[in-house]
Amino acid sequence: MNLLAHEIRYDLLAIARNPRARVMTLAFPLILLVILVGISTGQTTVDGDAVGLKRFLVGGIATMSLMGAAYGSVVATVVTQRENGVYKRRRATPVSALVVVLGQAVATVTVALSTTAVLLVVAQALYGVGAPAAGLGLIAFAVVIGSLVFSCLAYAMASVVPNVDAAQPAIQLTMLPLYFLSGIWFSIDALPDVVRGFARALPVEPLADLVHRGMQHPSLNLRDLAVLAAWAVVGAAIAARRFSWLPKEIAA
Repeated sequence: MNLLAHEIRYDLLAIARNPRARVMTLAFPLILLVILVGISTGQTTVDGDAVGLKRFLVGGIATMSLMGAAYGSVVATVVTQRENGVYKRRRATPVSALVVVLGQAVATVTVALSTTAVLLVVAQALYGVGAPAAGLGLIAFAVVIGSLVFSCLAYAMASVVPNVDAAQPAIQLTMLPLYFLSGIWFSIDALPDVVRGFARALPVEPLADLVHRGMQHPSLNLRDLAVLAAWAVVGAAIAARRFSWLPKEIAA
């Protein structure tokens, strides 16, 4: 437990001192929140129900921030530490692989919960858009579950990224298309049935749906949980099989 506590503290300090992580997880989402929510008017539909566009965008931006913390930052961190030999050196210490992964997971959940809370406070303070009291618990649950699922997927993606230069293109290539398919920028109600079904089989839409439900009418969707659980298993299986302490060139 002492090693785990030390690892969590180390990971939190590393995130706090990393400009890229601060921008991806908090600064950029806050800028988008202020701009997009500030200029948005009218309504959209979610599962056929009318929802204010401001409220919809707050949920979408919170989901995007969570992905930045739990997926984008983790992929970049794992690839950088592996290719720069940090993992190789840490392998010679008493810290086990389990402690390293658990420390990263707890730190990621902590950061995701904190940034989501900041976004919700700013949305309430500036625009009067807040989640119902019952919805805050569902949003917190979605953040924790989403952080763990996307951390698994991040370790899986990091295992196939060959070097540091390829990390950012790989992150953007996998994240950006899903933003437009998964109810972050606009409701998937506007998509054709085939595309909507495809989006719901991917991991981002179920997470966004949970957050949107927390912002509107708190209720769990078991389909969302089943899809997220399936992707967590896939990500963890790939990561466990392919994870390496060594840089790609040395491991090869």
